[in-house]
Amino acid sequence: MINIQSKKLISATAAFLTAISLVTTVYAHEASNRHMSAKPAASNTVNSVKAVNNSAAFQSIIAHGKKEYNSHCLKCHTDQVFTRKNHFIKSLGALKKQVTRCKNANNIPWFDKDTNAVVQYLNYKYYKF
Repeated sequence: MINIQSKKLISATAAFLTAISLVTTVYAHEASNRHMSAKPAASNTVNSVKAVNNSAAFQSIIAHGKKEYNSHCLKCHTDQVFTRKNHFIKSLGALKKQVTRCKNANNIPWFDKDTNAVVQYLNYKYYKF
């Protein structure tokens, strides 16, 4: 039998996956538009990204990522790591790999959803991939 906490976890996971899927679809659409023409992306695409970024599910993920980042990452990293001109993170995939490396090197007890939340938080705040 599924209890209330399990239902909440399933609901939160589904919302997270939906938000990630929508962001990925929108970004892929924008990338396709950039390669096919020199015209700027359609305003409805921009509005879709804004809608995802303002959704309760996305904001919940960002808040969770910020909490985990503040609890574990601030011990070694300041804003300067992310804002310097010569940072080596050039894609969302590279960011995820680096967060995973730091998590493993420091034995941080995160589940995949925690790692992904930190990646989304850092991308939202600094990188904007």
